[in-house]
Amino acid sequence: MKTYSAGMTERSSSWSIQYATNEVPWDLGQAHNELVTRLEDDPTLGLTGVGTVLVPGCGSGYDAATLADYGWDVTALDFAASAQLLVEQKLDGRGRFVLADLFEYRAEEPFDLVLDHTCFCAIPPQRRADFGKVMHGVIRPGGLFISIVFPDGKPMEHGGPPHGMTVHDLTRSLGDTFQLLRDEEADCNGRRWNNRWSVFVHNSS
Repeated sequence: MKTYSAGMTERSSSWSIQYATNEVPWDLGQAHNELVTRLEDDPTLGLTGVGTVLVPGCGSGYDAATLADYGWDVTALDFAASAQLLVEQKLDGRGRFVLADLFEYRAEEPFDLVLDHTCFCAIPPQRRADFGKVMHGVIRPGGLFISIVFPDGKPMEHGGPPHGMTVHDLTRSLGDTFQLLRDEEADCNGRRWNNRWSVFVHNSS
């Protein structure tokens, strides 16, 4: 699981080596089952149409590529340089890879959607408020933040990454400008800890 810092430090090089050597035990080897199911049911994921989506901490790019399969204009972000080729091969011109630290990223235009899957749980818990500030800046008013909440209910004293998280942690991080629309049990994809599908709308510019 990747750990995000304040800048592009030696941590990014460490994770880049892991992708280059395929030592990525957190990688499902496919898009998350819940994402696939939700897209099959509604390709817009609750919006009026498909649009632009940011996938922070995109890893090998399975989720990003699946969103592209359903017509989304994808921006996949990670700070592991060796993930770039993996992601670009899967996107095959249907989006872009951005090599950047999430906390330093500035979007040219706000996105219709952000999909979080193993990004929030990878950052140090003391930086969760900063994560919310980034989301405020990168999601347009009326846009959605969707999180595949994992590992739901893992005690924080167990450490991480992945650090335990709940929808309440997301609510605190995102702040008053985001409203929780849905919080439902999700396919755990064979993982030990529970997963949830949580959807927030950004109500403020």
